[in-house]
Amino acid sequence: MGAVTVRLTEELQALVDDEVRNGAYPSAEAYIQSLLIEEQACRSAELLALLDAGLASGISDKTVDQIFEDAKQRAKQRRVAGA
Repeated sequence: MGAVTVRLTEELQALVDDEVRNGAYPSAEAYIQSLLIEEQACRSAELLALLDAGLASGISDKTVDQIFEDAKQRAKQRRVAGA
């Protein structure tokens, strides 16, 4: 198992310490691992929801090339909007 060192603000460190002190988690490591596992589960659920939506949308009239071009354009627009 890999090791990671994380620097936390005083506020975040206090949050972690409170969770451990209150007995919610046996250690700071267990608390952080729990948060990461929860995040991973949320991402998996989001991906499954997107796959379900794609399946429910039916068959497209577009060609594969058109679909990829549309996706590239949307990604480009997101990058420009986020910049």
